[in-house]
Amino acid sequence: MDSRPATLTTSLGTTRYAVDPDGNVTQVTTPGGTVEARTYDNADRLAKLTVTGPAQQAITGYTLRRDKVGNPTRVDTTLGSASRSDAFTYDKADRLTAMCYQVTTCSGASNKLSFTYDLVGNRTAKKKSGSGSFTEKYTYNAADQLQTRSGGPDGTQSYSYDEDGNTTQISSVKYGYDLDNHLSSVDDGKKHTTYTTDGAGNRLSADTTPGSGGTTTHTGYQWDVNAVLPLLASEQTGSSTTKYTYQPGGAPYTQQSGANTTLLFPDPFGNTTALTDPSGAVQRLFQLTDPFGGLQATASSGASTRLGFQGQYNDPLSSSYHLRDRDYTIATGRFTSVDPMANGVDQPAVAGYVYGDDNPLTHADPSGDCDWWDVQCRVTEKIYNLWQYETDGTPHTAQDRERDFGAGIIRSGAETIDGVWNGIVGIYNWNQHWQDKPGLPDSVKLHLADDWDKFAGEHLGVDTNSPYYNYGAITGTVMQLFIPIGGDEAVGGRWLGGLLGRVAEKLRVPKWEPKPTVPKDEPKPPAPKPKPPTGSLEGERDFVVDDPNVPGRTITDIDHIEGNTLWEEKSATRAGNIQDWVNKHIIRKFNSYLDARQYLPAFYHNARIGFRFTSPGMDPTLRSAIDSAVAQLRQAHPNVEIVTEFA
Repeated sequence: MDSRPATLTTSLGTTRYAVDPDGNVTQVTTPGGTVEARTYDNADRLAKLTVTGPAQQAITGYTLRRDKVGNPTRVDTTLGSASRSDAFTYDKADRLTAMCYQVTTCSGASNKLSFTYDLVGNRTAKKKSGSGSFTEKYTYNAADQLQTRSGGPDGTQSYSYDEDGNTTQISSVKYGYDLDNHLSSVDDGKKHTTYTTDGAGNRLSADTTPGSGGTTTHTGYQWDVNAVLPLLASEQTGSSTTKYTYQPGGAPYTQQSGANTTLLFPDPFGNTTALTDPSGAVQRLFQLTDPFGGLQATASSGASTRLGFQGQYNDPLSSSYHLRDRDYTIATGRFTSVDPMANGVDQPAVAGYVYGDDNPLTHADPSGDCDWWDVQCRVTEKIYNLWQYETDGTPHTAQDRERDFGAGIIRSGAETIDGVWNGIVGIYNWNQHWQDKPGLPDSVKLHLADDWDKFAGEHLGVDTNSPYYNYGAITGTVMQLFIPIGGDEAVGGRWLGGLLGRVAEKLRVPKWEPKPTVPKDEPKPPAPKPKPPTGSLEGERDFVVDDPNVPGRTITDIDHIEGNTLWEEKSATRAGNIQDWVNKHIIRKFNSYLDARQYLPAFYHNARIGFRFTSPGMDPTLRSAIDSAVAQLRQAHPNVEIVTEFA
């Protein structure tokens, strides 16, 4: 049973989808009659993509040839009435080494763009041969941070960084960041822009003021946070608003500015390369000139778009692509900040600023956190971001979220049992090209899932309507979407194990396992709830607070209870990664203490929460980060008195 929608209804009308038995979208028909058609090879890789207008006029067309591991080696392109072929080469690590223009092979090509890399993927040179030739060279420090870029069209550029690895200056342009390492300001001498970001990392606004003073221009952003990754829904500057809609898979579909609506169509690599009006009339076409994001207009008679490279948002204020957690520049093919979710020990060493393992034709990183094809990383990232996003007044306490989320992950097992079986049969049929194989009926899977819902709700106290329960369960769904063919399902168990390991590592919580079920004729007696402490706790040290609703769960230990203040005491004077330290020892500890107060005697339900630093000589940068975090906590929790003491 395929869960993909057959139709999508918008203000333009109904868009219709056709899907093959493997779940690949083969055709998209717009309300105006424009058709996007896709064909796939035996490995379900895109082989051909065409966009045809209502009068059967060709808008775009792409035919791909690939090597044995799926890298495109030749792309035949049609843009309107013009046709061309381009060739591509790769090194042994599958990193893109050249794009050769208007040829079918790179052998002997004189007009090309080539790239070289060091052992960990840092680009060391970019060379343009033929028309407009240049050789651009790059230098790095021991932390894989770009230091200089010279010899190219931009001249010589120098780079500086802060302690967290964020780019703070590129020649004369200066950049600032918030405590979560999101871009917060850009100053190029001619104008100054400040950004605000919500607790989940979504950019909310940009305010730009001319360097000489004058009127500040405000831009507001709204996001659709219900998608696998948040999608930009609209941007408004003054009275001008642009709204965006997306295909079910997240690809850009329409943009509306005032009364004008534009449809967006991609090339095989997700780049927006065709814009039409609702009737299919071409407004703009783009030719890929640099696989790392260079797009050149070949036809122009109407609207343009900021959703370009791999369908992502090109921010004109920062001159970079905003990929949610990080920002990306086409000129370098790199992020401006280090990867917050570095590769695991089982993955090859790649520098933390590299985009898509240096192969943007087969890899994407729309989140700024991890390769789009790294299922473990993407699912973990989505769940972790939602877990971190807490607001006052939420009906789910921290222990509710932990319990519901864990139960949701277990539920996913009911939805992936057929994957395990199909994997076994797939391996058996390995030499028969993954023939069709039997799977468990949907009715059985749903029965297992419903049984788990009932058990979790009745015996574990889980809120099965909780969003955290659903985000736990999404693991199984995503695993099925990205492990579609027999044989590959067999690795799902390893991937799922790795996923749970990453979640546990990020959340720093003990391994979660469901308690064994009991026979239905032997009802499980309710567990006795420990009584909360009574009386004064003045002077207590290392006081352990247990959760009376979840036997065996400790919320936190309070270092010192003194003068109606719950003190967290620290001796640290410096930290290797200041932001990680602050998140762990200030933000998380505050949340734990806040949660624990309700289980202390009534006298302490409104106790102050304090942070006491017992050693003199604190690093000023760490002190500043602590002060900033405490200020944010005070703003977020105005009814809680938060105090600090420094030696």
